[in-house]
Amino acid sequence: MSLTTPQMSEDLSVLPGENWFFYWKTSVSLWEQKMSQIRGHRVFIPLNWAFHSETGDVYDFGELRPEANLKKLIEVCNSLGKDFTFLLPIGPAPFIANGGYPTLLARIPSSLNNQASLSVVNNDGQIHKFFSFYDPRVFKGFIEWIKAMNNYFKKFALRPSLFAIKSGYFDGLNFCSYTDDNSVAFDSSFARFLKSDGSDKTLSYEDEQVQRNEFGLSIENLYLETVKSELNDYWDGVLPMAFLGGHPSRTIIQGLAPTFSYSYLSELNTALATGILASSALVEESVKKTVLGKQIRDVNNILVWDGKFYPSSHDDSIGGPYKPLRLAYMYVDRKFGLAQHSFSTAGTRNFLEKKFSNCWEFREVNSFEFDETTDLNGVHLFYLRDLDKKSFAKILRLFMGGGKIILDRGGASNEQIQRLELFVLENNLSVERIQYLGPIQNISLGEGRFVMTDVAASHLQNPQDQYNFWLKLFSSFELKSFELGDIDIPYLWWIKIPSNLELKFEEMRRLGLYNPTSYKKKIRFDIPKNFVFAKMLDSFRTTLQTFPNEIEIQLLPDGFVALDFGRFS
Repeated sequence: MSLTTPQMSEDLSVLPGENWFFYWKTSVSLWEQKMSQIRGHRVFIPLNWAFHSETGDVYDFGELRPEANLKKLIEVCNSLGKDFTFLLPIGPAPFIANGGYPTLLARIPSSLNNQASLSVVNNDGQIHKFFSFYDPRVFKGFIEWIKAMNNYFKKFALRPSLFAIKSGYFDGLNFCSYTDDNSVAFDSSFARFLKSDGSDKTLSYEDEQVQRNEFGLSIENLYLETVKSELNDYWDGVLPMAFLGGHPSRTIIQGLAPTFSYSYLSELNTALATGILASSALVEESVKKTVLGKQIRDVNNILVWDGKFYPSSHDDSIGGPYKPLRLAYMYVDRKFGLAQHSFSTAGTRNFLEKKFSNCWEFREVNSFEFDETTDLNGVHLFYLRDLDKKSFAKILRLFMGGGKIILDRGGASNEQIQRLELFVLENNLSVERIQYLGPIQNISLGEGRFVMTDVAASHLQNPQDQYNFWLKLFSSFELKSFELGDIDIPYLWWIKIPSNLELKFEEMRRLGLYNPTSYKKKIRFDIPKNFVFAKMLDSFRTTLQTFPNEIEIQLLPDGFVALDFGRFS
């Protein structure tokens, strides 16, 4: 690893699979050539604060360095017929030296809980140190940066699309922001906050941690509101973004063992489970050339980016684009930690991982809406205790509209339970009561299904009992699943609306298989009776044989393949 300032690398100006373009890493004369290599019609352009200013108060937008000319960059995008979106980092950006802060503002290093300096390893093996988000000089400089950019856009009548990105990393199932800090800058700012609150009460350790978290969120929102108010004409929203390989522990481990090979697969699975955007900006170029790189690109192109910004590059027909296949949604409050949530401790997540690998997702309970985009085919899981009156009314509309719901009553208040019972009585609904490793209540209304239970009261401690319990619940929904059995290599499922040439099917599904091992893998599985194999595409080091209602695939090391299936009633 190296602590030196990274040199310009032509190869890194384009990140395959994510359509990112690093304008400061290549000369203006090569912008058009490099950008033309990007597949698809949209380009994502991260903004580099430090590249436009070393001091934080004087800004260059092409007057001194041609590569800082954003107007020229936009003109190149337009000449190539590319739509573009600027990505503005809020807080440290792990793919830029100093986290993207101007040199004179990079003064107080960010610290972890153990007081170690917060840093990451980039894809060249170089260490990028971070500096505190809570330094008042940084905030003052950030405001000047946003104002300078706003004035620049207005001066040339530019109308870019702009998203703020909240950069972070995965720690297990949890998303951690790079703005999290335990430095002297944070402590002094937090002390001033407590003093301004006017309370002389001594806080317990637990209360202090809650206050520190709330203070951190308030400062983060202050930065975001600054961007939103100043750049309101261009503002499209804020995106949490996890950087694969961006966990601070990687810096320590790789420093001790330079030959250490980092595993990105678990973080990729977390991205799929949480719906948080995953970036490969820190992933080594050598890895991107392997089958794991192919899997990362598929997730970024289809499971993550698509539907938010641009049609899938994999879609070559009218019916597209392909979307992630979801058979279950677990609604949670993320601030309490997903690993500690009852969906994890009650065996729900373990069941879904085994039964419907990568076909389920955690979602924020307060963000649930029932509208025309709501998936009526997947199962929606809630805890009654997490639902206020408004959220409860929304899931009732989901049920009345034909949705599938599992509701756990564990820990709910008397008022919440009475509200549920009143709904059943007012609508004269028939309740079917079942006892299977615990109490189950089932209500049907047209296409809608409402299953109520209390897993905690069932005292299911044995993992096998937990698995059997959830298997019983899910089997009653008759989900349109395509199960592959015990397959010991990664795979992904996508789904799309049929094209005009595929109208005999209700939907099209795509299966991606990847062999990251060093030996050949043979896979054989049955084709369910309501599915038809359509075609093989996007294959590498793969052979396929078809049999009546069966498929056999052999994947050599680093091999991958995509298979399309049509589903009919």
